[in-house]
Amino acid sequence: WCDSFHMDANILDLVGDASGDLVAATGSWQIPDSEPWGWRIELEPQGADGFQLRMYNILPSSMGGMEALAVQGDYTRA
Repeated sequence: WCDSFHMDANILDLVGDASGDLVAATGSWQIPDSEPWGWRIELEPQGADGFQLRMYNILPSSMGGMEALAVQGDYTRA
């Protein structure tokens, strides 16, 4: 995963699998003087003509390790 706004020229490696209809992949990145942060991306079909994309920030364990929804997009065929 990469984007020009957050990642500059870096690439976030994601590892995951598909269970049933859900495709999910997770990766982590390091911030100086901090524990690693995580990122998870999920793709889930929504009927025959759409899918939902969800992206989560995963806080470091010292901050509770909680996940927070960062992005949700619902896509349908027009």
